[in-house]
Amino acid sequence: MLEFGEFREAATKGVTSRLGPPSISGDANARPGTVAAHATGRFERRPLGNWRLVPVLHLHLKPMLCLSTVAPSEGRASRASHEALPKASRLVRICQPRKLASRYDSLGGLMAVWRSLAILMVLAAAGPGLMHSETHHFDPTTYHNTFSFAHEPVLTIHAGDRVVTRTIDARGYDADNERVGERPNPQTGPFYVAEAEPGDMLVVVFERIEPSRGTAWSSSVLAPYTVDPSFLRYEAEREQKTQTWTIDKQRGVAKVASETIQPAGIEVPLRPMLGCVAVAPARKEAVATSTPGAFGGNMDYNGIVAGVKLMLPVNEPGALLFVGDGHARQGDGEVVGNALEVSMHVEFTVDLIKGRTIGWPRLETAEHIMTLGSARPLLQALQHATTELQRWLMADYGFDERGSSLLMGHALEYDIANVVDPHFTVVAKIRKDLLMPGDESP
Repeated sequence: MLEFGEFREAATKGVTSRLGPPSISGDANARPGTVAAHATGRFERRPLGNWRLVPVLHLHLKPMLCLSTVAPSEGRASRASHEALPKASRLVRICQPRKLASRYDSLGGLMAVWRSLAILMVLAAAGPGLMHSETHHFDPTTYHNTFSFAHEPVLTIHAGDRVVTRTIDARGYDADNERVGERPNPQTGPFYVAEAEPGDMLVVVFERIEPSRGTAWSSSVLAPYTVDPSFLRYEAEREQKTQTWTIDKQRGVAKVASETIQPAGIEVPLRPMLGCVAVAPARKEAVATSTPGAFGGNMDYNGIVAGVKLMLPVNEPGALLFVGDGHARQGDGEVVGNALEVSMHVEFTVDLIKGRTIGWPRLETAEHIMTLGSARPLLQALQHATTELQRWLMADYGFDERGSSLLMGHALEYDIANVVDPHFTVVAKIRKDLLMPGDESP
């Protein structure tokens, strides 16, 4: 066994312990990519702060786990894999070995710029009840029409926990098509993340987003912002009518129920998503659930589907997470003013990056990293998204301003999420295979 003091010394004496318990040990025979250690003494239930995890091949431990950071004055964080261990530990992240010697020849230099770092190893095998994730089943009975710090939390959860819940549709109708909430976009939540503090970054991984009933509804003419004014005045049919869609989950499609729409039988593939995911806004604001912003909100991006990782800035203690406004499918821009509006089964896991400040929501899929900016005019939303993406590239992927500008200038992609809400939303994205080999997001 490698005792805590030896582990610290093995890390080139570059990091000092502040929060760690009096005894932490690691198994030097553990296989690469895993951690085998035990901890005794007092534990504080809070994550690690603004740290990164990178493999260090010169430790006595096999290349599996270490903690590192870069001083704020250096203006960037280390590159590393940040795959969470939600089922094992709220505090430890793990990564596979990588060539790192050229980037970090020694951790010793870090001590001069950040002496307050702590080493804290916590394991999945640390013992039942010590550091384990929980699954919470929450059935909402009340819903909110503002994103606000003032709403009483419905449930307290911790980093690593999983939540199984449900949402109702944008007009307040539930899985039984009964009205239980008020329009627009009634929200489930807020969920209080116990460790979250202002200046942290909340990470939400969606595991399931699935319609909970067999019908959806949508408007049937294009929204005024999406077409030429002259078309609206002289040509367009302006009588708005709600259309019902039949959802066939077995076939994975939705079909217009009306037989008067031409051509008959319009059918589209299902792509369930959430129009609203938010934390409480900054500055004690209360924002209508029709509106997106830096806190997330009604972004109406059709890329917020099961399997993605959404990152949001924490503005209030506990973050106060809201989810709602399920869509069975939505086209880019949400050009009829809504989507295939439906109630949803929703399952997600939360994680937390302490001390990580971001300006706008970030999203990661298997193929892309993305940023979402919301504002009016549309150009300002584009500027927010573009700026946030460049900051991300510079902070986490080793680019300087010119390098990130060159990559973005020739590889940047944009999606228009919505052009119908009080603020419009633009998504800026870069393919991950165009980033530096071996780099991964936080």
